[in-house]
Amino acid sequence: MRRGWFPDAQHDQEAWLAGHAERAEARAGQALRHRSVQAFAELTEADPVVGMYVQRMVDQVPTGREYSKRHLSSPEQLLRLIDEVLTVAPGYGSQTVTLPLGGTLDWAMGTRLGTRRFETPGSTPRSRRSCSSGVSS
Repeated sequence: MRRGWFPDAQHDQEAWLAGHAERAEARAGQALRHRSVQAFAELTEADPVVGMYVQRMVDQVPTGREYSKRHLSSPEQLLRLIDEVLTVAPGYGSQTVTLPLGGTLDWAMGTRLGTRRFETPGSTPRSRRSCSSGVSS
């Protein structure tokens, strides 16, 4: 029985990630297509703390699930993967990733630091604009 938005088997998740990485790499060197991803890229470059956190999320290894290989190598790759996934429709079936953005961010969110950063208000451009509490990252 299927539970959640990932395939039943971890190797199916990793196969999806590998295919997604190939699609994103085919656009390497081209400009990011989505303004929100471009804003996040600018934030990581302009704010050394945010840039450091993103780099550490990439460097760390997720603790919640075991991967057979490293699927994330750099913050730039993460940005390309996010940019590319915004063009992917959700899939259906027991061997598909039904929430592509979740599948893309699974590595980064699964790290110790990633879990904290994704739960912290103000850690993304949109949340910085919409946070009225004044919490800074």
